[in-house]
Amino acid sequence: MNQETALRIAVGRWSILRARISTLQSEIELLNAEKMEIENSTLVSILASQGTRKQILDDGTEIGIDRFVSAKILEGEESDAFDFLDKFGYGSIIKTGLKFQKGEDLADVEKMLGEKGVSYEKEVDVHYKQLDKAVKELVLANEEINPDVKIEDVIPNCINVRIFNKAVIKKAKGS
Repeated sequence: MNQETALRIAVGRWSILRARISTLQSEIELLNAEKMEIENSTLVSILASQGTRKQILDDGTEIGIDRFVSAKILEGEESDAFDFLDKFGYGSIIKTGLKFQKGEDLADVEKMLGEKGVSYEKEVDVHYKQLDKAVKELVLANEEINPDVKIEDVIPNCINVRIFNKAVIKKAKGS
């Protein structure tokens, strides 16, 4: 077999694999969507219709409903969001960093921080998981006090919040 034939065969196999991977990725997306529908709707509805948030099946599988909160600080609203988090005791999750020009010698930069002419960029951010946790705690704490509370009465508009129930399945050991 000459090199051109070997290359054609390898490229042909590569094309087949690329097409198969694409098909599998599409199938995975569909399966994940179906799985999410079962977790976020079907199981939640069944348990809610039974008036329960948790059930253990005969095989030991545990199905429960967890409350999920997803929060995102809106672009341009960072200052208000950070003020809000700080006001309610979550200031420790706000992280501040300095971004220096490439090539700066760190020892020299540290020495020059207090002097004029040092170019740096201050970055302030909150890790999304810490934001989700803080917002969830605030929402749940306010719901305990007043179950009819609206999210916008608890969390300011500078933070986009999504709250949903999701079934969590814990398979019994050995099943």
